[in-house]
Amino acid sequence: MTSLLIVFIVSVFAHGLVITLFHKYNIAIDSINPHSKRENRKNHKSHEIPTPRAGGVGIVLGYLAGAYLFGFNIYFVFLAFLIFVIGFYEDIKHNVGPKLRLFLIALVACLVLYAFSDSIIMNIGFNLPLFIAIPFTVFAITGLTNSINIIDGVNGLSSSVSIIALLFLAGFAHMYNDALVLNLCLVMGTGILGFFVWNFPKGRIFLGDGGAYFIGFVMAFISIFLIQRNSDISPWFPVIIFAYPIVDTLFSMYRRKFVSKKSSLTADSLHLHTLIFKRLSRKNHKVLMYIIPGVLLFDMAAAHFYTNTPILVLLFIAFISAYIYFYSAIVNFSGKKVFSRRGKKLQRKVIG
Repeated sequence: MTSLLIVFIVSVFAHGLVITLFHKYNIAIDSINPHSKRENRKNHKSHEIPTPRAGGVGIVLGYLAGAYLFGFNIYFVFLAFLIFVIGFYEDIKHNVGPKLRLFLIALVACLVLYAFSDSIIMNIGFNLPLFIAIPFTVFAITGLTNSINIIDGVNGLSSSVSIIALLFLAGFAHMYNDALVLNLCLVMGTGILGFFVWNFPKGRIFLGDGGAYFIGFVMAFISIFLIQRNSDISPWFPVIIFAYPIVDTLFSMYRRKFVSKKSSLTADSLHLHTLIFKRLSRKNHKVLMYIIPGVLLFDMAAAHFYTNTPILVLLFIAFISAYIYFYSAIVNFSGKKVFSRRGKKLQRKVIG
């Protein structure tokens, strides 16, 4: 407990320092003009004051403190840090395209798999040949890494989803006496908690690409370590635990490519959390009230059926169905007159 308290203190203090210094020297500031609705729409923002996109700095420092105290593998810690650097550079410079960032994440994932060959996902309910398992694992790691960034649009959402996921993963690591995975979960979760107290509800600091990538990357490998080291746990268990960011990312790619006829990597303001903010909650921090209960419900169901792959697959299909139904219901929502005209325009934009 003392070690985790140190991680938490380092994370909280570092985030407070980052907020002060980054404002003072105008580093990685996510600026927005609160009087310009046009600029608000253009930048897809739901906040009203300039805010540093540097939450990853405090999380990484907390994680490094935990890595030292718990003796984590230095090679993995270094490669995870590289993931943070990729995203943080974009937070500062804003000149690294999404394709290049995804390529670099995939490259770092390959380096981790090279060092830890037992991290290659060989079974997804049936065995995969090695020549498929390697690219599939890299794709899964890169996808989850990016998905945490995709859902990072309102205060506390990415961090709360991540903390909840880590708690469930930690619970099963404890049940199977897997000290390595348990410590990874606790250190990561504690570091994120240090960010959460600054981010929710006021949003004084944001994760940024660096923080979101770092969290997603480490959690991807935590999930792999858990199922590889404990064969009773279905490989579909972490899929349900991370169903929300996974489905939101896949649906966003589909929507952009086949509905909006744009690149699947093009940013837009039509994510589920953005629609909830614009059409239901109207308050940034209240978006969690609409999403977290559903996440918890499916996570608890996954925890109950953690060894049963067929049921977990059905749960994933059920989550996709629930997500699409909820998304469509929000798009079609016209219960308030103020939204009626905007809703018709949104319907045309989303569903054609």
